[in-house]
Amino acid sequence: MRRELLVVGVVMGLSACNGGGEAAKTDSAAAPAAVAATADPVAVRAAIDSANKRGAEGFNTGSADAMIANYADDAVVMMPGMKAMVGKAAIDAGMKGMFQSMDMKNFLQATTDVVVEGDVAIESGTMTLEAGPKGAKLAVDTIKYLTVWKKQRDGSWKIIRDINNTDIAPKM
Repeated sequence: MRRELLVVGVVMGLSACNGGGEAAKTDSAAAPAAVAATADPVAVRAAIDSANKRGAEGFNTGSADAMIANYADDAVVMMPGMKAMVGKAAIDAGMKGMFQSMDMKNFLQATTDVVVEGDVAIESGTMTLEAGPKGAKLAVDTIKYLTVWKKQRDGSWKIIRDINNTDIAPKM
């Protein structure tokens, strides 16, 4: 059950956000000359919040497709206790499998920080949810995450790297 909660946490942390937290930041003074001009951090934060809101709505309605839409074709999702899901097809299969095998509710996520440099944004935050195997008692988990977004050629922002971990201590 713990591993399943971690899976839920990673997937959700990267694809859904209720917004909140502090405003986007940038440190362009330290940027190398070869890096493209930093995008407007407020606009990037708004784009990420919007994408995350659609992902959260997908989670709350059981639509994996809404969450998967936030990932770039070459994205990598790294969840505790699992091999990395490399590419959108693997992420698609992982999320759809999660919805088929788990009951989940009360997903809450808060972005605490977005750092923007060039065409890359790094989002960090926390989330809580109740989850468990289908038909079992649900457990509450608190998770922290780090998500890397990249501006796409069409101007949208997509997740390219996603990682999270639970605050539940491992059982030895």
